[in-house]
Amino acid sequence: MKGQGSRIFGPNAFGGAINIITKKGEEQQISLSALGGEHNLYELAFNTSYPFSVLGNNLSFSKKKSDGYRHNTDFDITNFSLSQSISFGNQVTNLFFGYVDKKFGANSFYSNLFPDQWEHTTTKIFTASSDIEIASLFLSPKFYWRRNDDDYRLDNTRPDWYRNIHKTYSYGAELQSTINTSIGDVSISTEIANEEIRSSNLGSHQRTKGGVSGELNFYPVDKLFISTGFYIYNYSSIGWKYWPGIDAAYQINDDLKIIASIGKAFRIPTFTELYYVSPANVGNPDLKHEEVINYELGFSYSQPSFETSVNVFLKDGKNIIDWARLATQEPWKVENVTNLETAGTEIGFNFYPDKIFIAQPITKIGLQYTYLSSNRQTGSYQSKYLLDHLKHQLLISIFHQLPFGLQQNWILRYEKRENFNSHFITDTQVTTQIKNFKFFLRVNNLFNITYFDIPGIPMPGRWVSAGFEFNFNE
Repeated sequence: MKGQGSRIFGPNAFGGAINIITKKGEEQQISLSALGGEHNLYELAFNTSYPFSVLGNNLSFSKKKSDGYRHNTDFDITNFSLSQSISFGNQVTNLFFGYVDKKFGANSFYSNLFPDQWEHTTTKIFTASSDIEIASLFLSPKFYWRRNDDDYRLDNTRPDWYRNIHKTYSYGAELQSTINTSIGDVSISTEIANEEIRSSNLGSHQRTKGGVSGELNFYPVDKLFISTGFYIYNYSSIGWKYWPGIDAAYQINDDLKIIASIGKAFRIPTFTELYYVSPANVGNPDLKHEEVINYELGFSYSQPSFETSVNVFLKDGKNIIDWARLATQEPWKVENVTNLETAGTEIGFNFYPDKIFIAQPITKIGLQYTYLSSNRQTGSYQSKYLLDHLKHQLLISIFHQLPFGLQQNWILRYEKRENFNSHFITDTQVTTQIKNFKFFLRVNNLFNITYFDIPGIPMPGRWVSAGFEFNFNE
């Protein structure tokens, strides 16, 4: 979603939000898929949805495992979810349960001095929500509960030398309401929630949070849309805060639209940043919350054969949190070390040649470019993360037809990180459809380029895999 997200989604939507809307299980569908590849990689997945009268049902399961692309990067991941929707006229109630079990070798995760780190996490999520329509009033109550168990070992060859066992809980309730009025759509939301941790390393802590948000969406003049509002939020650790924002969009014609956005956001330190202690990293219970003001301006233009967009943005942050230290031999400690201004540009362009040239193989060419420039004030501190962000990223995607009903896509990725050498990565996939089966061959990092996102920790080289998906209902 464009623009910052704190006005709608509350705290910690610091740089924006990704809105994921899950399927409701309202169509009959059963699918099976399997994947295998190098490094003893395999993945099996099953998904089914089956409506019955007023009930929509969806069940999914997957298992993914690999020995890893280098020492101690193996993983074993199991996912399970069950969702149900119940419809009565204009009212829909949604129930969801999800479970994730992850065991993985965490080579150099907290420090490259410890290549044999290991971790096992399990996460359970439950939500219950409703969408209720009464004349021009829309109500959306929601309850959520999340539990995460974490068993972390700094050196798995000596599992009891340094081991942390954590349990975290997050639960709360919220109510969103929207009413259509003569001046526009007015929305009011309330939330109350609690966060807890019980840890052998971090200790036992909890904090409450809650707030009220308001939003008005309206058209003051023809073709000009404005969304303005606020979030008044209270964290037990920082007290009440006020976070305003406004978005605007002007539809110049059917093809061209201009957008603008300004808003304030904040992020609360995690329990790990506050209380974690190890030989390589030390938390800081005196951390302040991060704050940022986000500005964004852009336009989009579309035609049947192509679409393009350009956005420029500025993030003016203060009290930004980083793992820092004064000397190389010291452990990393969490500090509010910097005020940070980040200016950036996003450019997107998609071209559909088959809309112009009939009977040619290329169906889509896409280009996305992002540029970031930061003005940091870190003083004499060494920074663990803030100094290695992406400065340039260019993504080129090409989709085309091959003989015998084959389709191929290419993703070409150029990246240049701050204080890093640049790299160019090529991924490709070939697919074909045979009745109810879809087969694919995938190659990630085709040319086996060596590159790093974090100093001293190489990313995966060439990785070949293949698989299929079978849909019973097609």
